[in-house]
Amino acid sequence: MARKSNLATKTQTSSAGKSSLQPASTARDSMKEISDIRRFYLTFPIRNAVRAELTWTHYRLLLKVERQEARNFYMLESINNNRSTRELERQINSLLYERLALSIATRTASRTRKS
Repeated sequence: MARKSNLATKTQTSSAGKSSLQPASTARDSMKEISDIRRFYLTFPIRNAVRAELTWTHYRLLLKVERQEARNFYMLESINNNRSTRELERQINSLLYERLALSIATRTASRTRKS
């Protein structure tokens, strides 16, 4: 009885019309994954800072946020409001943190002028 491989495979069709199985991940994909894991370790060096409510995909999206304050905002926003990774990605791409910070700064400035 043949053992099943745990490696994901994909079917490729050659020009001769024959199909062959190829590993789904390439060396480039593996290097990208290792790079993401390294950035994760450097960004979240304290193990207790990692939240069980978030998935690896959430963390991969959070790693793209450069500013720590913004990253913490998006992390808490995702946890408190049970955000999916698609919602988190949409919030990051729409610069929600920056827009809210600007809105608060504008309100504070207008209150200061009135006083």
